[in-house]
Order: sequence, then structure tokens, then C-alpha cells
Amino acid sequence: MVIGTTLFPHKDIHKITWRSPDVHHFSQIDHHLIDSQHVSHLMDARTHRCASDDSDHFLLVSRIRATISNAKKFFGKKDEKYDCEKMTVPEKQAEYKIILKEHLQELAITLMTALIVDGIR
Repeated sequence: MVIGTTLFPHKDIHKITWRSPDVHHFSQIDHHLIDSQHVSHLMDARTHRCASDDSDHFLLVSRIRATISNAKKFFGKKDEKYDCEKMTVPEKQAEYKIILKEHLQELAITLMTALIVDGIR
């Protein structure tokens, strides 16, 4: 863990987070902690003194750069890879045409049955 509020060179007035009731003593007692592998995402951290009048603590604000990973995550079954070289063999082409024709006929029968059932309702 890294104390993110100590990483940036601000004036002392922007570092203090607590004011004593007598208004003469100040301290930096509030901090933002961030995991060391995500420290590069922290852009800035400072306090704002005028955010609240009824508290002895100042508002601590951090700017963080959010990054979204574009890595694909696969859960469950992986996609099948097809061997396209087999489609150059005439026997495999004929076999594929037969399987495709049977599948399309089954699909057409299923769709026609669904349309008939919907038409009856």
C-alpha cells in the first residue's frame, strides 16, 4: 500500500487535513491509501479547505485515471476452430452440403410448426 496524499508536491496549505479547535495547529492526519500496482492511476491528491464549515477536517480529493481492460475473458466452453482446408476436398464438401440441407429442413419444419401454432391461438 502507498500513501497517495504524500506523492504530490503541493503547498502546505493544500496538504493539511485537520485543524485544531484553537485554529493555531494544523496536521496531515487523513490519507488516501492505494495499492502499489495501481499507484500510476492516481493523478492528484489534495485538500479543499472551504468544503465544510462545521468540521475540523478538510475535504480530501483525489483524481484517479480509470482504465478499462480490453482483454477478452472466456468463461466455459472455448470457441471451436474450423479446419477450412478440409473444404477443398470434394468428399467433405458433399458431406457438408448434406448436413447443412438436413439442418435447414429441420429448422424450416420447426418454424412452420411455430407459425401454425401461433395462427391457431
